[in-house]
Amino acid sequence: MTTHRLAFSVAAVLPVVVAAGLAACVYPQSLASPTPAPSANTALISQGQQLFTQHCQVCHGTNATGGFGPNIQGKTATDVTTALQTVSAMSSLNGTISQTQIQALGAYLSSL
Repeated sequence: MTTHRLAFSVAAVLPVVVAAGLAACVYPQSLASPTPAPSANTALISQGQQLFTQHCQVCHGTNATGGFGPNIQGKTATDVTTALQTVSAMSSLNGTISQTQIQALGAYLSSL
């Protein structure tokens, strides 16, 4: 490659490289692909996790994948309410967990 062609190639490529560098400064990665905002249910999920540890983990395992009781990952508040009313092993909890706590448990289990 002659000196003339090399100089022409550098002159042609240099503006593209500079423009890309400037674009990276003007449009940082955080703006190019935004990180989703934390869920509004974060506090509810955290409360549900605490309730799960206190009331459910013994039978359903550390991660709700099952143990003495079945895998309950992905279950909803409606599923929790139904289980409290119909599963004899859980009947002792029926009436001791509020509707708000059931919503929190459902939010946590659904997040798994």
